[in-house]
Amino acid sequence: MAALAGLLLCLAKPVSAGIVTITMIENGGSISVTLSGSLDFSSPGYQTTAGYSNYIDPAEGSIGLGLASTLVKLWTISTSDFTVQSTSPVQSNSNFAFSPFGSGSYAPGVIAGYSGSPLFLYSNGIGVDRAYGSGTALSGTGTISGTFASHGITLGTSTTQFTLGTSGGSANTLIVQRSVPDEMPTVVVGIGLLLLGLASRQRRH
Repeated sequence: MAALAGLLLCLAKPVSAGIVTITMIENGGSISVTLSGSLDFSSPGYQTTAGYSNYIDPAEGSIGLGLASTLVKLWTISTSDFTVQSTSPVQSNSNFAFSPFGSGSYAPGVIAGYSGSPLFLYSNGIGVDRAYGSGTALSGTGTISGTFASHGITLGTSTTQFTLGTSGGSANTLIVQRSVPDEMPTVVVGIGLLLLGLASRQRRH
């Protein structure tokens, strides 16, 4: 009976059917932005035109990947078909939907050369291209000129669990990763080569 109860409890927990990952890597005075994953939804949302393009708003956890002219299907808190289950770090303001990835303010048009799937994260909803189908792969790349510090972006990983659709909807997880390449291995290798060179010279003398 205990095993059965445990199984039922596990089945009752929401499962992240859709996982979307946005990866930001700072390197050489610029930030590369990569989108991957897919969304799962039980209702198609409603169709509208996005009002912004290629923006970031770290403090609100908002980001726009794509052009403002993209006709999107949108899920919002106001229509009760977008429900935030949990965020990490936890939001400090209840009307923010996604977990913040820094303290920077809204910056329009900062993601240059974006190519790929449109994805718009707002403070109260999420939108994708109208032609997007549940479970279909999302992918895209772009570049932000500057550094994490100049845009108020912090290092680390933020996650948000949410559902798309009424009556419980379909479970999803958004992951926003921010990192700087670790240069330590290169330094260690360089020091090692230097030491080997010195040892070789000593042996010859």
